[in-house]
Amino acid sequence: MPDPAGTHADGSIAFGTQASQFGGAPPTFVFEKISTKRGQRRIQQNNIYGVPAKKIHVTTLLEGSATLHYPDATTPSPAQFAVFPLTPAGGGAAINFILEEIGEEFEHEGETKCNITFAIKLN
Repeated sequence: MPDPAGTHADGSIAFGTQASQFGGAPPTFVFEKISTKRGQRRIQQNNIYGVPAKKIHVTTLLEGSATLHYPDATTPSPAQFAVFPLTPAGGGAAINFILEEIGEEFEHEGETKCNITFAIKLN
């Protein structure tokens, strides 16, 4: 059967999403609307008049958020602090993240989802 007008299915996941497993074991969840950022923290020293005189910048943890799409309505939520890999948007080796916050499950167009936040796993 041909693809509907304006679409093409080649078996891949839609752009901007990734499939991953928590702890490397099934079930497989789909991560949608992935947003990551590597922030910075500024340390500043002022002179005696309060005028900035020196500063340095320190990178902070790679953090992010996503909408987690459950494989079906009966799948339980993943455990807080579970580890999972995601591939950077530009490609390269997958990065391991730790699930930090899990939002309430909600239903959207017949699919079970929740919002999550995560941060890079350091070791």
